This record gives sequence, C-alpha cells and structure tokens, in this order.
Amino acid sequence: MQNITVPFVVYEVTGSASWVGFVAFAQFIPAVVVGPLGGVLADRISRRRILLATSLLGALAASGLAVVWADGHASPWVTAGLVTVTGVSIGLMLPAWQAMVPQLAPRDQLLNAITLNSAQFNASRTVGPALGGVVLLRFGASTAFTVNALSYVAVIVALLAIRAPEPSSEAGSGRVREQFREVIAYSRERAGVVVALVVVACVAFLGSPVLQLAAVLSQEQLGVGEDVYGMIVAAFGAGGVIGAVVVSGYADGVNRSSLVAASVVLYGLGLVAVGLSPSYPAALAGMFTLGAAYLVAVSTANTSIQLLVGEEVRGRVMALYSMAITAGIPLGALLQGRLTDLVGVRETLTGAGFLLLAVAVGLVVRPALRRTLDEQAGVVTIPASVPGAR
Repeated sequence: MQNITVPFVVYEVTGSASWVGFVAFAQFIPAVVVGPLGGVLADRISRRRILLATSLLGALAASGLAVVWADGHASPWVTAGLVTVTGVSIGLMLPAWQAMVPQLAPRDQLLNAITLNSAQFNASRTVGPALGGVVLLRFGASTAFTVNALSYVAVIVALLAIRAPEPSSEAGSGRVREQFREVIAYSRERAGVVVALVVVACVAFLGSPVLQLAAVLSQEQLGVGEDVYGMIVAAFGAGGVIGAVVVSGYADGVNRSSLVAASVVLYGLGLVAVGLSPSYPAALAGMFTLGAAYLVAVSTANTSIQLLVGEEVRGRVMALYSMAITAGIPLGALLQGRLTDLVGVRETLTGAGFLLLAVAVGLVVRPALRRTLDEQAGVVTIPASVPGAR
C-alpha cells in the first residue's frame, strides 16, 4: 500500500517523474549502503531477532509518513527522508530474511520454499495495491500509511511464533569490510553465483522501475485515477502468484538455467507490451506478464545461489543478492524517471524492455555460462520428484 501511495502522491504534488524516481532512489539506495552490515549480522546473530528489530524500524517510518500527511506538513523532501528510514530497515532485513529460509525448510524442498516465500510477497503485491488504490481514493494518503504501520503487528506476531535454529556461523568477529571482501572473493569463484547476481541486477535495473512509473503511465497516458491505478500494480503481484504455481507445480525436470533464460525473455516482452499498451486492459495484461516473469527469475536465481553456498557465508552472500536487487531498483528508477521527463514514459519503458531482451539473448547464446546456475555445492542430491531438480 505504501509503495503505490508514495509515487502517486509525490507525482500529484510535484508533477515530475524525476521526483518520483528520486524518492524511489531515496528508499532503496540505503538498503545497498547497509547491505554489507546486514549480511555480516545475519551470519553472526539470530536472524529472527534482526527481523524483529527491522520490523519495528519499518513501522516507525510508516507511522511518520502517516503523521506528516495527516497534518499537512508533508513535502517531497520529508517523504524522501522517511522512506530513507524504510530503506535502512530493508537493507538490514533482507539478508536475514533470505538466509533464514534454508533454516526452515529441508534442502530437497528449497526451490518450493523459496518460491512460496516469493509467492507470499507477490500476493501482497496483489492485495496491497488493489486495496491501497481504494483507500487512497476514499480516505487519503495518511490512512494508507497508517494501515501499513499497523500491518507490522502481524509480522511481529508471526516472528514471535516461529522457532529457528541459530546460524551455525564461523563468521567470527572481524571487521565488516574485511568479512564482506572475503565473501565477494568467495562468490567470484562460483560462476553460478555471479550469473545469478547479474541476472537479478539487470531485471531490477531495467524492469523494476515500471512499478514506480506506473503512476505516470496511469495519469498521463491511460487517464485513470487512484481507484484503478492500484489495480495496475496489483496485476504485477497477481502474475507473481501465478508464476509461483507454475514453478511449484510444472517446473519438474526443467533446469534452473532454462527457467531463468525464459523468464528474462518474458519480462523483456512484457515490458515492451506495457510501454506500447494502447489501453488500460492492455496495461493490466502486460503487468500480469511482468509479475509472473519476475517471480520465476528471482526465485530461481535465489535457489541457485542458496544451493551453491555454505551456511557459514550464507547471510553475506544473500546480502550480495539483496544488494543486486536494491541497487538496481533505485538507480533504474532515477535514470528512467529522468528519461520519462525527457522523452516520455512509453519510450522509456519500451527501450528498457528491448535492453532486457538483449540480456536474454546473452543468456541464450552462452549455454555453458547459463548452465552454471544448475550446479550445487555439497553431496546432497535433490530428488527427481522435486520441481527444478536436476
């Protein structure tokens, strides 16, 4: 709800796509800056405690947005400052969240567990924007931010209800910079990890800004208001839910490398379709396609990384994964927001789609490099009955 309300109200107040991109940059770039610290902490201390602490920080930031928009003191700068706090909480939270999944699920069910993890996130992208659009129209931005702040109560209750083992960490107590430098060297020695990181970074940089630019597309090109604007973003989440069903139920025997290549092709085509969409229904269909492709790409890349790394470095490697995404989103939003002001939203989205298709071509013509995504560390073999098994 917050993620669709912020770009809408910022664009409404400023009339500038560049401002929309800047606020998205302010939200996501702190996650990149604190990502190394988040990764080291995820290898050193209880991941569950990290998630509890960052949930409280996120709730405080959401409460701040609700207050400033309720009393009329909101401005683009104040909004950018508060979403920066949200970005810090995300940067500290993501490595612990991603690294915690293998602690809660057997290794032979890891693809399904990660897919389910991604599916619930995308389900929230369906319900949240759809509900957020209605709340924004009927009750205003402050109410949407308030509901988001209250939703953290459910997150905290869930975290208190589960019991996860402590990380069997050998991270020690060295300096954050040194430990993160070590894990970069560790990752560079594993081609599959590098390929997965590059893929998610390209999808984030070229593909994710469409979620922020949907506010511009809706108002400038499609002529729709707050009530149905949320449905455009919700279509992305709905596509992600369907993508989860496809991966969990129909990916048996399909290599992870093939899933990633196909999903990047589909994402590029979907982005071009959204950019060229002549009507609101066409934009909905394009966003649905993007959501499905995104789920398949990021969950499969995530699984490849998880199967290639050891537990003692898992938190820090997943910090690299999270940083690849959270760096791509703000940089892409900043650049594409500026390009939208210069050449138009349709041209910007279409161009990004063609560039992503070029990335897909690179995956297709380099099969040896792509197949490094199918490797795994250790001696544990995934049973053939498990979706995505090799």
